[in-house]
Amino acid sequence: MRVTAGIFGLLIAITGAVMMCLGYMAQHDVRDAAARTPMRLG
Repeated sequence: MRVTAGIFGLLIAITGAVMMCLGYMAQHDVRDAAARTPMRLG
């Protein structure tokens, strides 16, 4: 039971790290695009 909990926790930690990485990259992509084309949305 303890091993299963450890594996489950590790899986959650890895998934969280991947999601944070993807969100960080997406945020920077959006920022770079906005910097390249200012006031395009207005």
